[in-house]
Amino acid sequence: MPKEDAEVTAVEFLIKTGNTIKTIETNLEKNRIDRKAIRQLLNEYSSLTESDGRLMNAARQEPECANRGLFLAYTHIELITWLGKLNFTIPSSSIKWYSLRQFSSKYRLPSFWNSTLSSDLQGQLDHIKKTAALVYADLQAHNILIPTTAIDYPKVPVGDPCAPPVEAYEQLLHRGTLALQVLEGGPVT
Repeated sequence: MPKEDAEVTAVEFLIKTGNTIKTIETNLEKNRIDRKAIRQLLNEYSSLTESDGRLMNAARQEPECANRGLFLAYTHIELITWLGKLNFTIPSSSIKWYSLRQFSSKYRLPSFWNSTLSSDLQGQLDHIKKTAALVYADLQAHNILIPTTAIDYPKVPVGDPCAPPVEAYEQLLHRGTLALQVLEGGPVT
């Protein structure tokens, strides 16, 4: 796979992920599942995805920045996988809680009433932001053009570089595609 194709695919993947998460958040709001903190965190995450995808692509331009970009991708995939395991999917979030027939269908609602759920989600979101701030700082340190859609992350110290293996991006993209299929409620291929 040529480098340009992988970069475009990674950005498109994160944009699609952000749209899926936004759909889940919208479904929760429409179905009156009033977990405002969770919905706000999901909305915040969906607004970060495109910007972080562009940061990852910019990091791939410089071998010394590529490892941080890959780590940022891993943090996104971990969050997506975690949401899928908790059944934060489009089909389950579209179930109306007051419809007994849908409630007892094959889809189960996510465990919204778990008291640590919003704090766990906040922790993962904070980890993504810290990692993105490191990528942003790395790009600035190496005088790489920072994408215009990037969020202005705070300045953090830059660490030692370490280049990842080339196949790591393709493997991570495949893993993320499978996790996104779970969130969308489709069959995993």
